[in-house]
Amino acid sequence: MKNIKLLSVFLIFLGTFVQCQSTSDHNEDALETSITMVYPTKVVTGQTIFIIGKNFNEVTEIVLPENISVKDFERVGFNQLSLVTPAGMRSGVVTIKANGSEYSSPNEITAVTPKFSTIFPKEVKTGEELTIKGENLIEIQQVIFPDNVFIDAMHFKRKSDTEIIVVVPSGTIDGEGTLQIVALSGDIITTSPFSIEVTDEPIEEGKVDPITPNTIILLDYEEHGGHNGYWDNGWGGNTEIATDPETGNIFLRVTGDLNNNWIINCNHQANIDATWPWSVDDVENYMVKFDVLIPPGVDGTAAKGMQFIFGDQWNYWYGDNLLPKTTDGEWMTIRVPFTHWNLSGFLSFESGTNGLFGTVPAGVCFDNLRVDPM
Repeated sequence: MKNIKLLSVFLIFLGTFVQCQSTSDHNEDALETSITMVYPTKVVTGQTIFIIGKNFNEVTEIVLPENISVKDFERVGFNQLSLVTPAGMRSGVVTIKANGSEYSSPNEITAVTPKFSTIFPKEVKTGEELTIKGENLIEIQQVIFPDNVFIDAMHFKRKSDTEIIVVVPSGTIDGEGTLQIVALSGDIITTSPFSIEVTDEPIEEGKVDPITPNTIILLDYEEHGGHNGYWDNGWGGNTEIATDPETGNIFLRVTGDLNNNWIINCNHQANIDATWPWSVDDVENYMVKFDVLIPPGVDGTAAKGMQFIFGDQWNYWYGDNLLPKTTDGEWMTIRVPFTHWNLSGFLSFESGTNGLFGTVPAGVCFDNLRVDPM
């Protein structure tokens, strides 16, 4: 009996030792520096690159292809780094340096350059759509019409890697001219000539896109369907649910600077009949939208490192330049086509957590996160 008791004690001790050893090994794995992915995979000069992995606290240097050293980068928590793509970068793997060791990314990034191929129609009137075709156009920031009439990217009708569609604005010339396409790097591409006819009554597009029967509402702040919009006040704090006294519209206002935190968030709306369906089969034909109001004196370009979350998936990086500098205190719709992330086919939003994450200055207001067909 005594031997049996001793054997039992030994087995318990052995099991405890193995368990502690396993836990120790697990903790060591958790603390080991590594890169999971680098996103996006295609980058242009001036674009933000995100490096995802673990244990980035001791990272001192990022080495881009062609041995370009970058020590000016941003650290977001324990597992994310970001940097702006410098001029002259080439394609290849990304390496980080920490504690005297180097760690390489499992995927390569490809350095690309925006290119123009054609423009149509060759004859167009103010208020009509003009299509620009090319390659690597997703990070084009601005189109300039003759007479220096600017259209910023958030006002494009469509922007994908191969196509930009804009509405010909009033104020441009009547006659033949070319467009200037401004890349994120500041480089300018000039298109082939086309002809503009200025109409007497140009069509003016509203700043806010309407909600239609085809709209999939992911989040608004009105009370409906048993859902109280106040439930979705920002998880990161420094936000409030506000009501416009004239229109009665309920929206979210940022009351204090948000730094790498939730801005728009929702996990309460899946029970609202009006928002169904909660998935699409051809996401390449859709765009995500939300409305934003930037009051006078607030700089919207201070919004940085923006990420969309769909269906509780954090795969939709946007980076900087999502918001304009100002909307002059009026509501404006921000549009991002899902082709920005090279998505196609089926996409689901129905886990209930859909939103926007990043850095935003106090005063900016948000409303109506939604998905619309293009």
